[in-house]
Amino acid sequence: MTIQDMHKETNQISISKACSVLGVCRSGYNKWIRQNQTHYSDPEEMKLKNEIHSIAIDFPRYGYRRITIELHRRGFETNHKVVYELMKRDNLLCIKKQFVPKTTDSNIKKFLEIVYNKKRVHSSIGYVTPEEFEMFKEVLSSNVS
Repeated sequence: MTIQDMHKETNQISISKACSVLGVCRSGYNKWIRQNQTHYSDPEEMKLKNEIHSIAIDFPRYGYRRITIELHRRGFETNHKVVYELMKRDNLLCIKKQFVPKTTDSNIKKFLEIVYNKKRVHSSIGYVTPEEFEMFKEVLSSNVS
C-alpha cells in the first residue's frame, strides 16, 4: 500500500505523518509523485521540442544558447531559459570537451649526453662529460693523497 493510497482511503493520516512513519522525506515523496505524473504539453511546446531535437541532431556540439539563436533564425520566438529547461529534461545538453594538455615524454638527460653535448661548439676547447669529470676528479684526489 502506497502513501497516496493510504491518504485517499482514510483522510485521518496526513502525508507528512505517513512519510515519517515509513521513513521517507516529504520532499522526496512529492518529487516522486510529480515524476510519475504524465505531463501533456501544448502543441506549441511539442513543435518547439521537435525543432530542438532536429537542431541537436544536425549540430551535436551546439549548446542551449546556440540552439536558441538557431530557433530565432527558424522563426521560433522563445527564451534561452525555456530552451535550457527543455534540453535538460530531454537530456540534450552538450557535454563540454575536456582539456587534455599535450606533453612530451622525453628524457632530457639522455638528450643532453647524446645529442646536445656532441654538437656544442666549446667541446673542442676542453669540455668533458659529467662521467669523465667524475673520473678525472677521482684520479686527482687519489694523486693528491
